Amino acid sequence: RLLVNEVRLCSESERQTVHSTDSTIQDTIAAGKNPRIVIKLETLVPTTIKKIFHYNTTTGLYGRNQTSPDAIHFTRSKTFLTFESSVYMWRATGDFAVVSDAGNIGFIGAENLIVEEGPGLPEFLKSLRKTLHSKKKVTPVFLRVRCREKNFDKWLARYTMRFSPLLMQRLIDGFYTDVPSALLPSVVNALFGIMQACRVRISRTEYISCPTCGRTSFDMEATLHCIKEATEHLQGLKIGVMGCIVNGPGEMADADYGYVGTATGKVNLYKGKKAVKKNIDKENALAALIDLLKADGVWKDK
Repeated sequence: RLLVNEVRLCSESERQTVHSTDSTIQDTIAAGKNPRIVIKLETLVPTTIKKIFHYNTTTGLYGRNQTSPDAIHFTRSKTFLTFESSVYMWRATGDFAVVSDAGNIGFIGAENLIVEEGPGLPEFLKSLRKTLHSKKKVTPVFLRVRCREKNFDKWLARYTMRFSPLLMQRLIDGFYTDVPSALLPSVVNALFGIMQACRVRISRTEYISCPTCGRTSFDMEATLHCIKEATEHLQGLKIGVMGCIVNGPGEMADADYGYVGTATGKVNLYKGKKAVKKNIDKENALAALIDLLKADGVWKDK
């Protein structure tokens, strides 16, 4: 498991732990020179690019935001859009080799490897890793992601169950996807969510919320919506939103910050397990939470 301020870089023979209080750096380090999410594009569709990359009006370049792909495998005509160095680009068809036989060492010289999803995939990946290790290679292994389901939620549920063990066992280094442009933003966002759930890459804020009960002292759904709207751009934080003082602090014990109802119209704010501001009027509680985040140096303007 990765802590909020800790990223583990795993190589074939060693693990190096890098500590950072800057979650943007953390996400960059997590990707390293070895991108975790690569999208394949034959043409750059401006509307799609605008949905998944950040446009800098000062430089005129597209760059990464916290849920942008790390790299583009661009295989067709010349691009008329320009990208910051934070977005790596491969331009040759042969930069990625598809591996179908883990024992055939013909792929050893490839820069990147792609494996297809199918029966017996975990065993295949273990065999592939063994072959790479025997040749002293640290070649990145990407799982090819396709989305043929008409029901996206059904696809997400199915593939979350399939992908998560591969990430947690470090059998794959990331994902390579060539889904249609219309699906690309949803698929990329889902892949970031899967990686965060597996604690292999922290790229967004997490929320812990109770399901409400008779003790809840405020409108949980509306309050959570307001807090998410104000803080979801922050990276790597875990914020608890709990309706009562009885069970709330215990249920959000591993959160970085907490927003807990104490009585009708009153809220306590927590830093870790400690209440640092008590009995704040609910109308002022969100502003007080933002002030607390600013005081701790974890707040960033949108």
